[in-house]
Amino acid sequence: MINAEEGGNEEEGNIADGMRLFQLLIACAEAVACRDKTDRQAFSGSTPRGGRFCCTHDEHNGHCFRQEGRREALRLVYEICPHIRFGHFVANNAILEAFEGESPVHVVDLGMTLGLTHGHQWRLLIQSLAEHAGKPPRVLSGEEQLGKLDLKTSTSEGEALVVNSILQLHCVVTERRGALNSVLQIIHELSQKVLVLAEQDSSHNGPFFLERFMEALHYYSTIFGSLDAMLPKYDTRRAKMEQFYFAEELNGMRGWTSSAGGRAVQDFRLPQLR
Repeated sequence: MINAEEGGNEEEGNIADGMRLFQLLIACAEAVACRDKTDRQAFSGSTPRGGRFCCTHDEHNGHCFRQEGRREALRLVYEICPHIRFGHFVANNAILEAFEGESPVHVVDLGMTLGLTHGHQWRLLIQSLAEHAGKPPRVLSGEEQLGKLDLKTSTSEGEALVVNSILQLHCVVTERRGALNSVLQIIHELSQKVLVLAEQDSSHNGPFFLERFMEALHYYSTIFGSLDAMLPKYDTRRAKMEQFYFAEELNGMRGWTSSAGGRAVQDFRLPQLR
């Protein structure tokens, strides 16, 4: 049995370790920003207890099945964490309000499924439209790639048009700031009734690495703090979410480069309700 004094000492030790880790992370980020290779390697290999980070056998196996692991992690994030589901709920309510009394209706989707195999937001939206009082609206659908789609010809006169973007616009923001402006200009030319937007409450796409790092550090500290309230630290479901979902997001926030030398940016696809 652990007495109150021992429990207090353990909690104080965890807080001290957390502060030490924050200091190491910030020092490492500053070294990266200054291109100090020696300090970067020293800091990035250290833990608060003076050890080294290492991958377990299970982690190495996980890399071999990364795609399957990411799908499972995304499913767990959707089921356990409330932020994506809440975004879908609010977005669908806004879409339903915009479609009140309209037919046909048209949704230009910038990632409604988010990679979820059952298309949760689509399924719930179509179900709500079908159950609507009176004659259900005629729903239009189709799928195109943003770079090849002529949005001016993809809509017809008389359609009630909504643009839906759930955690997608940050994917096209690069250090070339014109990328986001181009996408927003295309959306504006659609003359939609409503633009439904859900995004992370943080600025991860600044032009400077240290700025992106500090934003990500504070944002994901909050995310992982909320995980503490939902799952034990060593729960296998939490490990999957952290390794295959949040870790990949963090890699993107750090500004890893693609093989062509530019910052890797997620492809933009536009599945459309028609």
